[in-house]
Amino acid sequence: MYLLWPETKQKLSELMLTISQKAAAYKRKVVFELRIYVIVREIEREAIAATKYLMSKVNEEKSTEIKERAFDVKSMGVVRRSTIRNISDNGGFVEDNLCTGIGGTRWGCEAVIIGNLDQILQKK
Repeated sequence: MYLLWPETKQKLSELMLTISQKAAAYKRKVVFELRIYVIVREIEREAIAATKYLMSKVNEEKSTEIKERAFDVKSMGVVRRSTIRNISDNGGFVEDNLCTGIGGTRWGCEAVIIGNLDQILQKK
């Protein structure tokens, strides 16, 4: 089992291929799981509005304090989360329906798939 954090589709594909090849060298097969939040509404713009509403309730100062207290604040995964947030657009989107803007609110799994049900299902 290999637990993935949110990433672009290309990065996820590359990582899964690399890990699968390494496992194959030991005659093993890996099952992948993705830890990510989902905000789904009937219409995509409603899902985006819900996400923006949640983000508007965040106290940035408190959020920074919580993130800096985390034991893993310098881990490779957490550093990558910051990097992916920095390459996102003004709405926090790094690719279609993948929003990293919510990552400014917490540490750990710092992205969310946003959209209507069809968009969510197509994101796999």
